[in-house]
Amino acid sequence: MKTLRPFLFVAATFWLPGLSEAGVHPHPAPVDDTTWNLDSWRQWPFAYELVSRGSAPLVPEDSGDWVRTGDSWVAGRDEPDLAEDPEIKSGVPFGYAELEVTEFFITGGGNEHGPNRIFCASAVPKGPVGPFPVLFVFHGGGGHASGALALGVARRNPGFATVAVDYNGQFRPVDAPVTRWVTVTETLRESRHDLIPNPLNFPMYHYTQAARRALDWVEQQTWADASRFGAVGISYGGWLSFFLAGVDARISSIYTTVSSAGTDGMRGRASQPLDWAPGDQVPIWKRNADPIQYAAQSRARVFLNLSTNDRFFWLDGAALHRDMFPEAAEWVVTPNKDHGNGGPDLPNPIGLWHRAVHMDSVPFPSFHEISLPQGDNRLFSTSISADRPLKSVHLAWSPGNEVSPARYWRWIECIERAGAWSAAIPSGFSGLEGHVYFAAVDVDGRAVSSDLVRFPGRPIQTALIWGDGCLWDLESGAAAWRSDLAFDKCRFETTSEGAVLIQPIQAGAKAVGFTNSFVLPATELKEQKGIRLEVDGNGTTFQARVILARDV
Repeated sequence: MKTLRPFLFVAATFWLPGLSEAGVHPHPAPVDDTTWNLDSWRQWPFAYELVSRGSAPLVPEDSGDWVRTGDSWVAGRDEPDLAEDPEIKSGVPFGYAELEVTEFFITGGGNEHGPNRIFCASAVPKGPVGPFPVLFVFHGGGGHASGALALGVARRNPGFATVAVDYNGQFRPVDAPVTRWVTVTETLRESRHDLIPNPLNFPMYHYTQAARRALDWVEQQTWADASRFGAVGISYGGWLSFFLAGVDARISSIYTTVSSAGTDGMRGRASQPLDWAPGDQVPIWKRNADPIQYAAQSRARVFLNLSTNDRFFWLDGAALHRDMFPEAAEWVVTPNKDHGNGGPDLPNPIGLWHRAVHMDSVPFPSFHEISLPQGDNRLFSTSISADRPLKSVHLAWSPGNEVSPARYWRWIECIERAGAWSAAIPSGFSGLEGHVYFAAVDVDGRAVSSDLVRFPGRPIQTALIWGDGCLWDLESGAAAWRSDLAFDKCRFETTSEGAVLIQPIQAGAKAVGFTNSFVLPATELKEQKGIRLEVDGNGTTFQARVILARDV
């Protein structure tokens, strides 16, 4: 993994007037803040502490260095490089070629122990042009904000300034500056449902209010165009984006990576609060702490970059969430991918999306009605409107099982005939129930998916087909595999012989691989044949386990 080029930082620390010599503001009178009102948080005047400042080029000389530095990113392989666009590389269309990267603290909210010190990092275009639209960046639950994160997203969004806001704070240790919370305590973070009498007694409330104070601070900066604020959310940071847009009308665009809401009825990791005690407070949590409840009051234009097999945010719930926004939301869904890990390669259209919203740039392709097969016909088709030529169109098809992470999706290239794009499902599978969606990519990299469409048919349990028609899609090779998200990470490559080569990312480390090819019902276990596992090595002892699991 490549790292960011080092900045020439100048470090300094100072506080604005109004603070005591100990650096603690005399705390205002306690306020029973059980609403999303910011009055009590705004009683704490801003104090600013500069941590570091330096410059970096808009387009780096090397590639692949954008946001996956340290623990700022969630998973995945190197992203494509925008430097391939000669106009972007020159910086001419945007009037600048360098960004000023600043790391700093501001205060926001507090209690008798003083103010919260919110760590932020900004990347602002340098030059005579401006003010700039601003993207507020929220890291994944396993990370922190950093200058690298702000810079990486700014490079992916030429013409924008970015501000990364840290919310995990001191609760996830790291050898770097982090937010220092006083209103979020270890007890609050570890408590389950403690929502009576205050239904907003959960950490995300404080995270969102701190983000709103960051919006207040940025509004005061001469480089910021306060009429064009957007949010970028990674994983759990996507939830913060949804809350923020739902309670603060200043956010007019959202782009999230591997994040959605819609937890009710799902069993993904994001749905864990539905099992927490005391159970009588679960309805309170649903009304106040599931971001889907805030979608209807959001006025932001939303784009979701999702994975079909995400163990945190199930595709079923994501589809419900997507359809709750008043402004029609868009999404791109990568098949056989788990939280950004695995699956085929699709472009990341983050910069193109925010430019389309805030700069009236080229819109994304749009889909028309999907035609389903009739009788023994295996052909799905749709028509697509696009301002730019389409580079590729695929059909994602999955039969059977309603459990999102356990589904295997065929990724089938479409053919255009008479203005319609169509693809046929594999021979032998006509008449099975399941789901489909189309995915289109234009020549600039605007990747977008259609609605998720369910088609009726026979349950898969009565029609499992092995041999040449097996749901294990051998032709997908490495695209059907992924590694663990936190530990034992490995990379997958398809060899010239068609086999999948699994290698640990760190030499000598363990390698763990996953694939969802089919779900084998327990009642049919004794009758089915056809599973074969081959393990090869280089002289080292290996262990292999085959687990037939049932999702509950």
